[in-house]
Amino acid sequence: MNQSEYIHAVCCLHLCLSLSVCSPLQTVEHGFPHQPSALGYSASLQLMAIGTRSGAIKLYGAPGVEFMGLHDENAAVTQVFFMPHQLVTLLDDNSLHMWTLRGHKGLSELLEIGRFMLTGPPGYADMMMETSVEIVTRVTAVLAHSSGELLLLGTEGGHVFIVEVPGFRELEERNISLDQVTNDYIGRRNLEHVEALQESPMNSNQVAIGYGRGLIVIWDLEQHLAIRHILPTQQLESMWWTEDGSSILSSHSDGSYCCWTLGAEGEYEEDEKSDIPYGEDQPFHCVLQWFLWGYSESMKYQAI
Repeated sequence: MNQSEYIHAVCCLHLCLSLSVCSPLQTVEHGFPHQPSALGYSASLQLMAIGTRSGAIKLYGAPGVEFMGLHDENAAVTQVFFMPHQLVTLLDDNSLHMWTLRGHKGLSELLEIGRFMLTGPPGYADMMMETSVEIVTRVTAVLAHSSGELLLLGTEGGHVFIVEVPGFRELEERNISLDQVTNDYIGRRNLEHVEALQESPMNSNQVAIGYGRGLIVIWDLEQHLAIRHILPTQQLESMWWTEDGSSILSSHSDGSYCCWTLGAEGEYEEDEKSDIPYGEDQPFHCVLQWFLWGYSESMKYQAI
């Protein structure tokens, strides 16, 4: 081999190596995602969704059924919610995104069909005309209404915004301001952020709004007024309706949980209470950050 042939062979080898290293290749991702940060499940659809810190969203169904989507924003997925025909994600940059499955070239794909950013408290549009200063309101709780037409967004300022989907149109006339909720609340103390939102299993017009300082308000969406106020003495961690809608369970920062029986005429009474079910004899009690209501043959309810 002369020198020119040798140089030609080296150049061809270098070109082949460059193409093999730099050319894009089709890859397949399968299994549990890396750095999961949010989980959602739909019992009716039999689907599970997992969001990650990198902004990916993975949807799992029957064995072998798996879809993946990726947000344009480089932000972590903090919450995932199922609606009858869509999937909604909340990112840590305070943006909401809506996803759906659509057919494309004979295959189904998980596609983003809308996004929304909540800005300012109720009446913010009038403030913008006067000050031209944009204020972002951080979303702390989300409720996907069973009608499939509404999203309720609880915020760090204590307000609840109602947004129509899939168009992400804010229904300003139906928003729930903190002043409306606390008109009959004698304490009038700072309620902090909205910690939890739960829809009644028996009446879709009634929603329980739980605030960080402990207050729980039963709000009627149709009448647009508060019909009950429940006044726990400890900071609220989570709450849940019982299956028949007759009671609300709440867990608190001191490790206790309460069962509030709702009277027929707007009255309530504390039915049962366990001060500290876990770690009662310890100097630092176990905080019940989340629990689920369930029935068994030997117990009326279970706190998890």
